[in-house]
Order: sequence, then structure tokens, then C-alpha cells
Amino acid sequence: MTAPHDPAPTSTAALLADIMSAAARLLRGEMALLQVDARQSLILLVQAVLLCLLALALGLAAVNMLAEAGVAALILAGLPPVWAKLCSGLALLVLAYGAARWGIYRVSKAPLDPARTLGNLGRDLAVLKSMWKADANV
Repeated sequence: MTAPHDPAPTSTAALLADIMSAAARLLRGEMALLQVDARQSLILLVQAVLLCLLALALGLAAVNMLAEAGVAALILAGLPPVWAKLCSGLALLVLAYGAARWGIYRVSKAPLDPARTLGNLGRDLAVLKSMWKADANV
């Protein structure tokens, strides 16, 4: 609160007005914090998606080159071209599956919830309840 709490308010109406004013200020502050948390989470999510798209583009080019080199190496080792392409394709498929599972795991563990805001809101509500009970006993 900006003003010091008056230890002996004049009436119950003044107490209720003080509590409502404090609640409104707390709610506005928590909403502002929630907006900041949401903005930060959105920025992190957009950055992660853009980096994933860049990685996908670079990865596709690299995988294409590696697949060609792997097929050529298997053909040089004596494997018929059809089997060389099949072995190379299966190896790349296994790698793609592992990468997809890892990406899904990482997204599921991302901190996208406003935990800080919700924790602060719970503490603020507890303070308001204690103020209400203390003022009701006066």
C-alpha cells in the first residue's frame, strides 16, 4: 500500500473501502505480472520455433548430402544400389524418429505456465484474508 495502514479506522465502511482498494491494487499488479510472464513465454516459444525451422532447413540439406555419401559408400563396399539406398533410408528414419521424440519431450517440459504469478496471487489472497479477519475482529 502507498499509505500507512491506519491502526484505528473510523468505521466498518472505511475498513471495507480500504480492503477493496488494496485488493484492486493487488489485482492490477498481478494482472500486469501475468501479462509480462505471458509475453516472455510467447517470445521464448517464437524463438524456439524459429530455431527449429532453421535447424530443419539446415538438417534437410545435411541429411541429403549424408544420404548420398552413405549410399555411395555402401555401393563401394559391394552392396547393390537398391540395398544401399534401403539401408541408408532406414538409418535416417531411425534418426528422425529419435529427434522427433526428443523434440516432443523438450516441448512438454517447457516452462509455459505463469507459476510465479500464480504463486504471488495465492500469497496476496492469503494476506487479504488475514486483513479481512483482523478487521472483522475490531
